[in-house]
Amino acid sequence: METKSMSKAVRVVARVKPSSSDPAVEASSASSVSVHKRDQSETVSISFGAQFAGSKDSCELDYFYEENESASSILAKEIKPLISSVFEGKDANVIAHGARCSGKTLLIQGSEWEPGLVILSMAEMLSMAEERGDSVSVSFYEVSQETVYDVLDKEKRVVPVKSLSGFQEVYFGLNKIQKLVNDPPLRSHRGVMIHVTKGEANSGSFGRMNFLDMAGYEDSRKQCSDLAPPEITRINKSIYALQNVMYAINANESHVPYRESKLTHMLKDCLQGCNRTLLITCLPREFSQDSFYMLNLASRICLGSKQSMTNATKKSKCPAGSLSSSSAAQKKNTPLAVSATSRQQTGIRKSVTERKSKLNTPASAIKGR
Repeated sequence: METKSMSKAVRVVARVKPSSSDPAVEASSASSVSVHKRDQSETVSISFGAQFAGSKDSCELDYFYEENESASSILAKEIKPLISSVFEGKDANVIAHGARCSGKTLLIQGSEWEPGLVILSMAEMLSMAEERGDSVSVSFYEVSQETVYDVLDKEKRVVPVKSLSGFQEVYFGLNKIQKLVNDPPLRSHRGVMIHVTKGEANSGSFGRMNFLDMAGYEDSRKQCSDLAPPEITRINKSIYALQNVMYAINANESHVPYRESKLTHMLKDCLQGCNRTLLITCLPREFSQDSFYMLNLASRICLGSKQSMTNATKKSKCPAGSLSSSSAAQKKNTPLAVSATSRQQTGIRKSVTERKSKLNTPASAIKGR
């Protein structure tokens, strides 16, 4: 039986970055985000300070985590059900996205004060694997400038994990090497793929848990950025592509644009079908226009599932008899004949109308930024 956190293909939540990585340091200012929880529902409505009131009153998400809620609480509520599905043979994804400096890496990787979601999840998965007699292995990947890199050696792309300490040594060791090689560090999407194998380690992957730390969004029109506009554009294009895929999956659209970027094309098998995704929108305490923009896109993905349910309800309410061409009522209320040319033109007009309407949605707006 599925829990609420697994009932949607893509569950969209938000989390405010803690005031400091050091718990001894207190917050210096109040957060500019206001959260309104609805009765008998986990869905929340998020509103902003006066400077954003003219753009949109609020954004709707599936859940909201305050800055004082730890990564362990996210693990218990959101990720443990996903881990269980991985041991049942499915794939699951945990994706952190947001504006620059919004706490994505802190949430996924953790700090010396608190372990991140990857470490907490690996500990849980190793424990479950030991109980079931299964094996756990890991691989690391990076997507930079529309090129996919395997971070480990070519001969050892998947490394067996025997203990949590062994995994931490590899995981944090790779992060240190990347920082030394790239000075200043390159901005890229970085992922950790945890593979679960039934029984012996060489019997083939059974289920996968994918953790993805997305590069931060930044408005390419900014003059004070330390990045060149072409690099910002490439990063944003990849972010938009993921957003479009997430929306299409949640809205149950017939076409999902996996080929819009190398990242989404690579993750197609992990995202499609019965697999589940947790999309975490990371927010800084000091709210910015970039964060506001990303939160609006996340809200659009969340509302995509409602659109899917609305369409399904309309179809289920349509009487079976009304679809019969021999129905007397249908003959009475519809034209006697419609030419094939007219039907084709109507379909074309409808398609053009739909495309025009989509130009006014955030999906097309993000492509123009």
